Amino acid sequence: MTAEPMRFCALLFAGDDKATPDITALTVARALADQSGTTAHALIVGPQRARALELAMPLGLNDIAVCSGMDARQPWQSGQILALLADMLIARPGGHAAASNVLYLVCADPLHEEIAARLAARLGAVPLGRIQSIGVEPSGVVTAARSAYGGRLRATQCVQPGPATASVRAGAAGTVDSAVAPRNPTTVHDIAVQIADGSAFEIVACSQAEIHAPVDGARIVVSGGRGVGDPAGFALLYDIALQLDGAVGASLPAVDAGLAPVARQVGQSGKYVRPDIYLAVGISGTPQHMAGIDPHTRVVAINADPEAPIFGMSRIGIVGDWKQILPALKRTLDE
Repeated sequence: MTAEPMRFCALLFAGDDKATPDITALTVARALADQSGTTAHALIVGPQRARALELAMPLGLNDIAVCSGMDARQPWQSGQILALLADMLIARPGGHAAASNVLYLVCADPLHEEIAARLAARLGAVPLGRIQSIGVEPSGVVTAARSAYGGRLRATQCVQPGPATASVRAGAAGTVDSAVAPRNPTTVHDIAVQIADGSAFEIVACSQAEIHAPVDGARIVVSGGRGVGDPAGFALLYDIALQLDGAVGASLPAVDAGLAPVARQVGQSGKYVRPDIYLAVGISGTPQHMAGIDPHTRVVAINADPEAPIFGMSRIGIVGDWKQILPALKRTLDE
């Protein structure tokens, strides 16, 4: 008996009024459907749903379900978002809840990854986790690659028939063929789903110990090492990270010198980070530090020592004094 072809469904909570919704999961769903000759779908919830729908329409998804009537509830919690999405899976025409071979995709951020894990538990699906690359073999088998053992190995999984969940980043499945996208007219379903009033859990507002963004999950990390050498240098790193909507990291020697809190330490004995760009300032690039950076991250290095090992692991390397380079970078960002 031939297995049912894998279909792809992207789930999106468009909830940040200050940012453009991230439609990465929708783009990946469409690219995978192109590769396999099957269908791509999307479910969108959140106050930014109209903007997300506008961005999604050119992709040529087979259909998009949008949940209306949910703007007043703030802040949203993952359990509430999951309840909405699960009800939408049942309510939409030809709902996916009964489908046995659907890969549910979310973008790679903490909120969506929690939603994917909760959905996997609810549907009895296989949680694939954060995927670096995913594709469809000529045989129709979906393969997904992800980091293992703290990024030291790359594991490839064959997705077996049945429901599964995965979080993905841009380009994980290649690009959408713009020549193909217009061929699929997108059907939009407006679905009104109600959930109980009140929060899933009591929310207690607490003052944040640190006002700057955490290094976990940041797409851009501006990291300082022993070569920065003084608090004024790290203050400049914080300013640049704020302008780039990123976070500040630090090497172990910088933390030991009291230039940054231990929560910002990146490396074998600190955090493991997977940003798109890692700006390393005054960091030599020891194996212990590089063990904390995903191997697919694009590293940009600034170091006064032309022989620093980090230049051998960087996409872009700048030999020079940070005291001259960072102020020039900040002035450019200010402009």
